[in-house]
Amino acid sequence: MRTWFPDYKKLVSTWEYDARTSLITNATYDGHAFNTSVENVRWIDSFFKNCSFHHLTFNHVSFDNCTVEDVRFEIIKSSRTYFRNSVIKDSRFVDTDLSDQHFENCLMSNITVLSLSTGCPLDFDYNIRLDEVLIGQMAGQVAILPGAVLSALAIDKLGRVKVIGLSMYLSSLTAIGIWLLYSDRVMDLYGFVFNMFFISGWNAIEIATIESYPTHLRTTGYGFVSGIFRLGGILGTVTFSNLVSASRVVPMLTTAAVLLVGGIVSLKLPETYFVLL
Repeated sequence: MRTWFPDYKKLVSTWEYDARTSLITNATYDGHAFNTSVENVRWIDSFFKNCSFHHLTFNHVSFDNCTVEDVRFEIIKSSRTYFRNSVIKDSRFVDTDLSDQHFENCLMSNITVLSLSTGCPLDFDYNIRLDEVLIGQMAGQVAILPGAVLSALAIDKLGRVKVIGLSMYLSSLTAIGIWLLYSDRVMDLYGFVFNMFFISGWNAIEIATIESYPTHLRTTGYGFVSGIFRLGGILGTVTFSNLVSASRVVPMLTTAAVLLVGGIVSLKLPETYFVLL
């Protein structure tokens, strides 16, 4: 889930960003000077003649089925910018990072390219959204503290097995809330609650694992169980990384089912409350 949350948040942000794209169709620009950065714009069936794009940034811009004639592109930085099925003629590209990969199925004639640097094969996305990533990670980390406090208060009163089972059941029930994740703030809150319940059970598992083995086997037993946990973590990471673009029903049911089975199986564990280390 820690792998799925950030990737799904990024996907939702991308959907919201694409939904705000400005669509400009059948527009005509004659002698127009563009001198401010252009972001999240899609020109379709538009005509540019004797125009200039000077000292600006193209961020998520596309020219689809457009005609570009006698246009000057000077000192341009671009990110996710493409010309598709367009006609470009009698134009100049001076000190831009636009290279062949940015022109898809275009008819180009009498083009002048002047640049001191070659085009980069990597097209970096300027929309990094570091604030969203940091807030999401912080919400998950902050949940560790109340989760640890809950497990510390309950583990001696209820016992290790009951805390593990209760944590698994609550986490399984919380997993159903994946269906309600529709915004960044809701996902941050959900990640906090889910991690809080799950960490409570994880702490109880750590203690029960240590208390389940005699002294001469404790290190080996704990290492073996930790290795099983790591293998499960790898399997979970691979599985959930492939479910990012799938329907939310799939990760919801998968998470709920795995945690529910874990809660049922935990009832078979021996109680280690009275074990002396």
